[in-house]
Amino acid sequence: MPPWIEKLSSPEVIRFIQENAGLDEQELLLKHDTLLGLPTRLLARQLKGRRKAKEKLPLWYQTPGIVYPPAVALEQCSSEITARYKTGLIMPFVGQNPAQAADLTGGMGVDTFYLSTLFQEVAYVEPDASLLEISRHNHQVLGAKNIHYHALTAHDFLKQNLGKFDLVYADPSRKSSRGSKAIRLQDCSPDITALQNLIFASSPNFLLKTSPLLDISEGLRQLPQTTEVHVVAVNNEVKELLFLATPFLSQQPVIKTVNFQNGNRMEFAFTFAEEQQAEVQYAAPLTWLYEPNLAIMKAGAFKLAAGRFGLLKLHPNTHLYTSHSPIENFPGRMFRVEAGLKPGHALKNLYGARAHVLVRNYPVAANRLALKYHLTAAGEDYLIACTSVSGKHLLLTKRIK
Repeated sequence: MPPWIEKLSSPEVIRFIQENAGLDEQELLLKHDTLLGLPTRLLARQLKGRRKAKEKLPLWYQTPGIVYPPAVALEQCSSEITARYKTGLIMPFVGQNPAQAADLTGGMGVDTFYLSTLFQEVAYVEPDASLLEISRHNHQVLGAKNIHYHALTAHDFLKQNLGKFDLVYADPSRKSSRGSKAIRLQDCSPDITALQNLIFASSPNFLLKTSPLLDISEGLRQLPQTTEVHVVAVNNEVKELLFLATPFLSQQPVIKTVNFQNGNRMEFAFTFAEEQQAEVQYAAPLTWLYEPNLAIMKAGAFKLAAGRFGLLKLHPNTHLYTSHSPIENFPGRMFRVEAGLKPGHALKNLYGARAHVLVRNYPVAANRLALKYHLTAAGEDYLIACTSVSGKHLLLTKRIK
């Protein structure tokens, strides 16, 4: 273990980090070059990293002695909730007590750690020696004893370790050589499209995490062995796209969406064929309006979101749905329509009001409507501007869930 990692996990540094959780790290950098026998930049990184981990990685945050890596590793790593979700989705494919897995893009080691709770042995692969040592240390602090570390590129590791794993996992870096965010698989590092043959020579199961912005159809084209696609959202923000590929299974990919929100887990699964064949009826807004969560929207289940819950869609290009009676289990937001107004109608009762503005397939932007009607975004009241098959609408609504 490098001396600086050991020093960062010493009792005096742990106490300093815990007692100064709210300290501005920039102020600390201006005041000190070194502190507690360490470069101040390392202590500043710990303060910033621990704050980030409080919501994203509560186990890391609560565990004394954790050492935080540079910000880019913490930014790209999976959250605890999504890492745990991955272990659940792969269990049906690897069976009980699976032997070995390989994480080709170890990084901060969050996914590696949770894979180690399922597999007897896990290979952590990371060419950055410093990041590898930080993850090794953190895994030891967290009690993981079945992880083996390889300071290699994904390509070199696969060339040396063919035919050994029940699962191979990868989360390629989405930072391009110019520092911008990469979306396409071939622009990420490593380029999974160039490693597929080696991966499937090493394992019958491959799980790939991609940018949430990747087009799902494009991902399926580049990874044609995909059996399942998982769209994972937390608090209605899409965090991960996961492609589970098993070349020995021949079936149309199932698209599974999940949104973790307020302690609840809302799921929706379908195939593209089901979406294409779904029939939907259209109507002007009724008493209740619904908007699917963003995981469903990203997956493209626009017609099925209506059909499965007996709802009417407002318009082919408006992804809002309506009904006379409330559908409480709809996986998304639900609004009660209080009043309908014609565009241009004076909304005197809204001047100075606190209400959100939601625009869906409507020619005026939300910020312009908010400015026009002097609305401050707050509370559960919503001005929804949308288009249905009968025309354009301004609707005063109240969000119910």
